Amino acid sequence: MILTEPCGEIAEKIRAFLEDIGYVGFSNFDIKYDQRDGKYKVFEINCRQGRSNYYVTGAGYNIAKLLVEDRVEGKDLPFVLADNPSLLAGGARKGVAFRYIVSDYHQEMKDLMRQGREVRPLFYHKDRPLLRTLRMEKNLLGHFQKFKRYYQRKS
Repeated sequence: MILTEPCGEIAEKIRAFLEDIGYVGFSNFDIKYDQRDGKYKVFEINCRQGRSNYYVTGAGYNIAKLLVEDRVEGKDLPFVLADNPSLLAGGARKGVAFRYIVSDYHQEMKDLMRQGREVRPLFYHKDRPLLRTLRMEKNLLGHFQKFKRYYQRKS
């Protein structure tokens, strides 16, 4: 699961870096917050839209639409810092998420779910043939066993 949140300070540093090197295009930075020193750590840049980038769309910024506006329609798009909270549920069952994600985040996750701010791109309502749906459900149910076997539960 991915919780989106604005990170203005680190976003501005990344923006300045990209402008300094003259980069134009999509990029995706992998960033982790280090609780030990209270700092964000940037450890990778992908010069493309990320695989799980749908969380940006869930926060109200449709990447595909922006790409068309920029490259096809030639619009001059301003810099926008996505600041709408959302929850990308991806391929995790709620039971797995609430069992293995640190409890500090549970209330925020529940609030976003209640507000309809949860996105599950693997389950598009118009793409639900029976065989695919059964395969997806089997895969998701397998996460209970996989997490129990390979992941130590956090409190």
